[in-house]
Amino acid sequence: MRDLSRRSFLVRSGTVVAAAGTGGLLVAGPAAAANITACDGVIRDEGGEVFDITMSDYGAAGDGTTDDTSAIPAAVSDAAAVGGVVFAPAGVYRITSQIEFSGSVSLVGVGAKAKGDIATQDPGSGNTVFLCDAASAGILVTSNGTFRDFECDGNNTATVPLQHGKLVSGVAQATSGATFVCVWVKNSAGNGFTVYGAQNSAYHDCRARINAGDGLYVDGGAGGLTFWHWEESDNAHYGVHGDAQVSGGTGTYQTHTEDIHFFSGICDGGSVNGIGKMKLRKAVNWSFPALSLVGSSHMSGPTVDLDQTDGYGLDFSGCWIWGNSNYAGIQVGGTGPSTGTPRAFLVTNDIEWHNSGSSVTVTGAPGINRFVARGWMYENAAPVGPSSGPAIDTMLEGRNGGWVTPNPWAPGWSSQGIKYRVNADGAVEFTGAATASNLTASQLFTLAAGYRPSATVTLPAPHSASGAISYVTITSAGVVSTPNPGLFGQVWMDGLSFPTR
Repeated sequence: MRDLSRRSFLVRSGTVVAAAGTGGLLVAGPAAAANITACDGVIRDEGGEVFDITMSDYGAAGDGTTDDTSAIPAAVSDAAAVGGVVFAPAGVYRITSQIEFSGSVSLVGVGAKAKGDIATQDPGSGNTVFLCDAASAGILVTSNGTFRDFECDGNNTATVPLQHGKLVSGVAQATSGATFVCVWVKNSAGNGFTVYGAQNSAYHDCRARINAGDGLYVDGGAGGLTFWHWEESDNAHYGVHGDAQVSGGTGTYQTHTEDIHFFSGICDGGSVNGIGKMKLRKAVNWSFPALSLVGSSHMSGPTVDLDQTDGYGLDFSGCWIWGNSNYAGIQVGGTGPSTGTPRAFLVTNDIEWHNSGSSVTVTGAPGINRFVARGWMYENAAPVGPSSGPAIDTMLEGRNGGWVTPNPWAPGWSSQGIKYRVNADGAVEFTGAATASNLTASQLFTLAAGYRPSATVTLPAPHSASGAISYVTITSAGVVSTPNPGLFGQVWMDGLSFPTR
């Protein structure tokens, strides 16, 4: 480790008292620690030795013009030796290559603005900015430390100004346990945040804005990620993109992103001509409780686009989904798992739909999975949906589905309005009656796929017009029959229902 200047030593030893322009460094007592003011105004003890990149040992200028690329890795190297904190006072630090933070190093800047004010904040106006002034410039995090209170500005040049984890021969290498607080990324020529293979990491009060790619791109087997007050707006591709397929020279590849949860955030402010606001592929157990998914009437695709081959467990309960009236609010493609226990494939309880062409459109066949939908509300949108494509399992739990007319009927019966649907409790229910035109016509019709019980069920039919007709049997293949109907015997199915699993 290099020799320390006097001020650098005083900062380490906890004897520097904060003054204007010092970035919030406060005396921490005799322990070698640093208290640094966060963007929410709270002073926190980061608990490690502090390495100020502007000190003479490193010489970062922070003037927006000087290339500070070489100064920062030197501070990172010293901090890594003791698990310390790299501190970047307010200023604009121009960098022209990627800077990696590894080990247990933390990076702390000065966030002078409260959460959400980044939309009107220019680089250098009282906070810490890393100006990424080359295509490969940016911050690479392979550390399990804390990264807080700074902005990455891609300058419309950098493709990945903040990358978590890295690819080696195309194979995602997991980085676990990092925490990001009040980190804002904008003006990237590619994605804002790119997350490869990260595990058990947290993001608080982070924002991606005006990036030419995705606001947040998650790939490579990432899991256990949590986002609090996540915001993205005006990104040109997707606000959140979970792709989950990284392959490379070794032939290995990650098939899912799992257990990724957003709490109280905004996905897109609605003023950009993006493709869509969210794209998930092969996602498992993602949730967005109380997240406002605000789309845009200018989008050229659905607000949420799901390609869920082998994926399941997506929960959008409580979201507000605003879309282009020519496209679905949520579009579901892919197959989902084809074997095993039925899962809640897509949960959409208490969603408010705004301006979308339909609520849910299904273009694939999501295997054994089921939809759950209760308490839908509409504003400036037709209450349409879900609509389905070819070979779709039409099971929908929680919202009354459309009535289905049996087709074809077995010979020997005439229908008096028999229909069936999935009701708000997730059960198949019937209405109407039928009359037998011969003595032996026991089979009535066959239920469509998605409306069939998992095993044979027998339902009482006490109001039927023939004493011989006292029950209806429905097999797992969907065959509906009644014993010994008799000539002109009638079976009434009003109110009969059965659970689907």
